Amino acid sequence: MGTDHSLLTGSNQGDMFGYRVVLDALGTVMAVSAPGCYQNRGDDAAQTHEQLDPPTCTDPHTEKGYVRVFRRTNRDDDTADWEQIGVDSDLQGEHEEDHYGLSLGMGYEPDRPIVVGAPYWRDQSGTDVRVGRVYVYSYDELMSQRYIHFKTLQGDSKRDKFGWSVAMSRQGLRMAVGAQTADPNGEKDGFRGVVQAYKALAAEQTASASFVLAGSVSTFDPAPLTLSLATALAVNASAITLTVEAASIRVTALIEVLKRDSAALVSHMDALFA
Repeated sequence: MGTDHSLLTGSNQGDMFGYRVVLDALGTVMAVSAPGCYQNRGDDAAQTHEQLDPPTCTDPHTEKGYVRVFRRTNRDDDTADWEQIGVDSDLQGEHEEDHYGLSLGMGYEPDRPIVVGAPYWRDQSGTDVRVGRVYVYSYDELMSQRYIHFKTLQGDSKRDKFGWSVAMSRQGLRMAVGAQTADPNGEKDGFRGVVQAYKALAAEQTASASFVLAGSVSTFDPAPLTLSLATALAVNASAITLTVEAASIRVTALIEVLKRDSAALVSHMDALFA
């Protein structure tokens, strides 16, 4: 798909761009990760073991991992190019050795959340080793029209590699995270592995909207009008109120809606995943 110049590539040598790729259900939004190649020299604090995990390279990669999100504006045109959502706005890891983007998930419906795993994340003070983190992003439809960060999840203990794998439901309301070397019994080198599941607690608020229908009360029969409006607005008939306003009728509807603006997502982020 696309033209000859629509080839998508990484920015630097060793980026491993394309290590993970996910598409939405319509095939119009695509997220691509570039975790960077690495040589894992062991899980202990001294990192003395010569354990190798793919993707590997001889020289350590010195760039932070990143994820780019692309969109095709015309899904019916096979020659349409992929355009980055938010030009020059990569989703980026915190440190070079986190290997942010080693796992990647996205809700399959348009503009659903994106989840990115960085299983090699560790506290830079050196007290934690390969705890791992997972980052959740939401599409800011109203303001920046790009994906913004609103939640970080972290492993429980050393060597968990939390975020080794991630999965997200179709609507982005449920998520599972794998911790490859975590041990629920706390045994050193137990490596039983753990999967933690999360459910989104979507905050809702009541919105009131109204509009005016020209005509007198005798023009409309309130009962069928209320029923028709309730059906059209997908609300209960009790949420519809009709009031006489001069020579018109004002229709007011109370609707429960998700908080979609970025400020609400940030301020309520601790309640969104629990």
